Amino acid sequence: VAYWSKWIYFRAEYHVEAYGIERTVAGVAQENQIEISDYRLVGGFRMDTGLYSWFLEGGYVMDRNLVFATGQQDLKIGDGFIGQIGLRY
Repeated sequence: VAYWSKWIYFRAEYHVEAYGIERTVAGVAQENQIEISDYRLVGGFRMDTGLYSWFLEGGYVMDRNLVFATGQQDLKIGDGFIGQIGLRY
């Protein structure tokens, strides 16, 4: 274990994702685009062995918004916890 690199980290980020949505309602195709944005405060631990690495992180997500490109009212999503674990090889 002594030769493996270990990291404890903290980060603050502005996160944005965008999606195109196509759905069919009563035989009519409808298209829309959405954007989801939020602010995140995350901390975690990562270990890298050279052949693989793994991580464990958690944090808080706030000021979450869902914005529609056409026709629908924008939504405000409540704040919440985020957690992730992963393995890369």
